[in-house]
Amino acid sequence: MNLRSVDVEHVYTAARDADVVVWKDEDDVYHADSADEHVASSEDFIGVAQAAVDSLTDDRDWKEKVAVVSPATIYDDQQGETDLHQDLRKGPGIDLPSYTILDVPASITVENAGGDPWAIPVRAQDAHHIEVPNLTVRGSPRYTIMMSSVSNLYLGNINIELDDIGIGIRIDAGDEANVNSKRPKDIQVDRIYAEGIDYHAFETSGVDRIQIDQVLGKNINGCVVLLNDSSNATIGDIIEYSPDIPGHNRYATFRTTYQEGRVTADNIVSHESGRGLHIHRGSGEIIINNVYIDGARNRGAVINAPPNTVLNGGIIKNCDGAAIDLYSTTDPEFTPARRAEGVNITNMRIYDDQEGERTQTHAIKEAGTALNSRIVNNDVRDGGTEALITSTSPTSVISGNVGDGVAKGTVTLTARSDPAARVEGVSPHSDVTLELRSKTFEGPDTAFQYDHHFEWTGSQWDLVFEWVTDPGEDLTVDYIVDRPQATIGRFPKKPDEDYVEDVDTEDVPATDLPVTDGLKMHLDATTLDYLNDGDTIETWPDRSEAGNYAYQDSTEEQPAYSPDAMNGDPAVQFTRADETRLALYDEMATVGSTTFIAVGQFTGSLDEGEYIVGQDKGLGVEGARYRIANYGNWDGTEGFTWRMGTGNVEFGTPDNEPHLFVEDSSMNVYFDGEKAPDMKEENTATDKYPTDLSLGSKGRGRGFWDGNLAEVLVFDRELSESELGEVHQYLDNKYDSVSLA
Repeated sequence: MNLRSVDVEHVYTAARDADVVVWKDEDDVYHADSADEHVASSEDFIGVAQAAVDSLTDDRDWKEKVAVVSPATIYDDQQGETDLHQDLRKGPGIDLPSYTILDVPASITVENAGGDPWAIPVRAQDAHHIEVPNLTVRGSPRYTIMMSSVSNLYLGNINIELDDIGIGIRIDAGDEANVNSKRPKDIQVDRIYAEGIDYHAFETSGVDRIQIDQVLGKNINGCVVLLNDSSNATIGDIIEYSPDIPGHNRYATFRTTYQEGRVTADNIVSHESGRGLHIHRGSGEIIINNVYIDGARNRGAVINAPPNTVLNGGIIKNCDGAAIDLYSTTDPEFTPARRAEGVNITNMRIYDDQEGERTQTHAIKEAGTALNSRIVNNDVRDGGTEALITSTSPTSVISGNVGDGVAKGTVTLTARSDPAARVEGVSPHSDVTLELRSKTFEGPDTAFQYDHHFEWTGSQWDLVFEWVTDPGEDLTVDYIVDRPQATIGRFPKKPDEDYVEDVDTEDVPATDLPVTDGLKMHLDATTLDYLNDGDTIETWPDRSEAGNYAYQDSTEEQPAYSPDAMNGDPAVQFTRADETRLALYDEMATVGSTTFIAVGQFTGSLDEGEYIVGQDKGLGVEGARYRIANYGNWDGTEGFTWRMGTGNVEFGTPDNEPHLFVEDSSMNVYFDGEKAPDMKEENTATDKYPTDLSLGSKGRGRGFWDGNLAEVLVFDRELSESELGEVHQYLDNKYDSVSLA
């Protein structure tokens, strides 16, 4: 094939530097040609492009290049007879091996007939030294680019323009983020433009060493950039404008979660997003140099328990809720090192100038058990309808802010009075450093001078004004009290004394189960009847003698109580959009032999990966995976599965009816009292203990569930068939909405 003779009307760029060129003729036939030979021809773009990649030199340790120089179309029915629920890589897409450059200056369009997307145009697994200098994808892929366990990856100019379905770019370690050799490393990204994404535009999970220049997102129904369990990242600009996303979206323009740390971002510009910034708990050592956040639907910047994090400046305005919400966790699963320690918020201008109702409640809201925060040199005038700056931690430095401090107000200094004025209760904490900023509002024409001091009364600090030169008439003074703190790194009490190790729960009746031997937890929604319909749940108390519980200290993640949600029965309601979940007490993570029983109901779309009971990680490479979920069934046409180890057990056709789910540590699975087929031998689980068990999600950051949960039982042994029969019958009699098979 003579490349110089290619019809230029069907070619986007010169291809002389490519080893193989993929192009399309006027009859819509794709061809792959090298300088020396014809490689392939077909109407199937993926087949021709893959043939071009496969024709490159075997076992090379230098990069070779394939260029796609004509517009191409992927039809999403090209996956054939394969089971995509078990392996997304069997869908249509170009698989890149090591030392490969795929340059697509043309565009790729993904079309389907209205079903769920399966195409992943560009992907790689267990490969290194890969480049994608140019790529434009339109339509409805499952993912645009998916890279697993890759290293030395370069993404250049990437344009993603989707039809409000499909996901952008994901780089991950598969299920092996705890294996260092499987974690992607050395990722470089120049520029990404993403529009119409139904989830995240750019996401990493278990990645080390990332450099990103710029990501622009428009109408992103997720995050523009999401870093999960990733470290050593530098980011230039993240920009979002998403006026047309659903109102319930709470994802942030930039979000980090469960980071190892060492992440910097230069500029975040966020217009009408769910949130502008979310540094999720488990993260730390994050530096944000500048933000411009306008019109966030659910708080501007959420900073949840990250140690040693810096927000260096910018503007936040016109948000729903707090502009900056800084809070710490009291979860027993988090050590004090994972609380909000050493967070710096400086040089911010925060205000609300919306026409009509102002919805920004706070400028800066600090809550929980934060330690040594610095809220310094910010301008918070007109920053909140409820308060400007609030702080619950006496260790926080609050100083030099325009508009507020730890206390503020106006006081009249009375002439010929000693003291001239007293302001009571400017701080309830004894071990603090206080400092006054004051100015006269209307001063007299005569000479005057006043001084002040702070007086501890035994229960509070009062601000006391005294005359040095009495003017003979009253004087009005505006004042702000700061807390600059004389912190030298020592405390009269342990830093974690405020930590909640034991959560108070409501008194509940003892369990009336017919089987109690080995019962470690009995959660029953009927015990929550002290709540009103729609009240959120911080703790779900335990009816067993073990005294365990499920809990959620973060108010934004708390599920809600309903007295009749499950066909008339009371239930705890979880919502995927709000990312609600309950964590199980630590003791549940050290159970070996186990029987899990749940009475629950899916209420949403039955999408893949919605977890009734989830467990995020195991101890070891293949820890035990206890999960009740609609796992691997994206279109909701196959069975619910309980995933354990590396395999799945199917136990029913998904629907929105209440069901009784049971599984034990030998992978015996029951659905409404009927035992499911045995799992294949090669999918047996290890004896590793689970960690981070939760209700309503896979773990702390994913796999959230739309559904109701009425009862949860956990035994530290495997129940016999007869014992299971007794428990099945007890639950069947208790819930009119559940029927045994």
